[in-house]
Amino acid sequence: DSRATEKDLIVDYESGDEAQTKNKDDYLDSSDDGSDGSTDEFADLPSVTPKIIYCSRTHSQISQFVGELKQSPYGEEVSVTSLASRQQMCINPEVKALGSQSRINDRCLELKDKKGKKTSKTGKKGKGCPYYNLKRSKQFLKRVHNQVRDIEDLVFLGSTLETCPYYGARRSVPLAEV
Repeated sequence: DSRATEKDLIVDYESGDEAQTKNKDDYLDSSDDGSDGSTDEFADLPSVTPKIIYCSRTHSQISQFVGELKQSPYGEEVSVTSLASRQQMCINPEVKALGSQSRINDRCLELKDKKGKKTSKTGKKGKGCPYYNLKRSKQFLKRVHNQVRDIEDLVFLGSTLETCPYYGARRSVPLAEV
């Protein structure tokens, strides 16, 4: 019989703690240089912030979750990044007017690629998307985690700073806990 039994599944399963211990042991075995161990033996291990990933099929469910999180005791302590499509987060009126998600995606990528590149016809730098701006994006990153924000809050922040909330939110993911 080729079906796995419950016992087989339990034997093959490793909890997150067991996997981390194994990785730490592998790291220590591979980095054993014969020193006396007088320094912190875990100093070279990267610090990993645990992440909770909440996925939803609808925008309203994400908004409800973020709203509940804001009201919880953790609302002021946790860093959250909400992600959504370009269609939901784009603040460029020219691109938003295209309506369909595929047309918005195509135009966004086209404008992003034009930014700062010389065009073949004129030899001048392309304008690209005025909201795809590294300097203003850094301001977005500095502010995005100072409070729990849902998608509408990120769009408002992007509009206020005149920077793309879609790419700003994506850049903020490594700093987020949720």
